Amino acid sequence: MVSGRRLKLFYAAQAGGNPKTAVEPPEFVLFVNEPRLLSETYRRYLEARIRKAQPYPGLPLLLTCRPRQKKRRN
Repeated sequence: MVSGRRLKLFYAAQAGGNPKTAVEPPEFVLFVNEPRLLSETYRRYLEARIRKAQPYPGLPLLLTCRPRQKKRRN
């Protein structure tokens, strides 16, 4: 918790690669309520869990945080 606010991880998706590069590190986009609430400790934990499910030997993992978009009402 930071300033009384708790991180909410809504969902994650693997970002598409760039076809211009031969080898690109896998990137995962995390949709959260507030990106600044993601601590470095929790970031390392998530990376370890991703590597446990799908190992990427020799490649770094990129974790990008985005705030979830508010639903628009008509």
